[in-house]
Amino acid sequence: MEDLITNKENIDSKESPMPKQESELPKCPYYVTMTDKFLSGWGMAKGQTNKVVFCAKTYEDAKIVETNAKDRTDMKNVSIRSTKPYYNPRSYLTSAKTEKDAKTWYRSDRPFKKKNR
Repeated sequence: MEDLITNKENIDSKESPMPKQESELPKCPYYVTMTDKFLSGWGMAKGQTNKVVFCAKTYEDAKIVETNAKDRTDMKNVSIRSTKPYYNPRSYLTSAKTEKDAKTWYRSDRPFKKKNR
């Protein structure tokens, strides 16, 4: 069944893996957490808040992911932390992302920033 469930289309791949809960989050020096406004409340997150957690190997990587998240209108409550986050699975659907499966988020050229016209 896990193979049949996919998450929001990932910018780096055609299919994303099923979201991981907190117990499945990788151990990282830093975590960048955010709420996905677009995916909260429906689909796999019906009645829940969709939290996205990025693993960062360095503080500099975490700052890049944070900046990229803040450039997007669908992400809010963006923060960097050094402790593994916990979200109650009754209220939150948590997706874990790494540089391997979400390369664009780790780019320093701000790929999500809207261009001035």
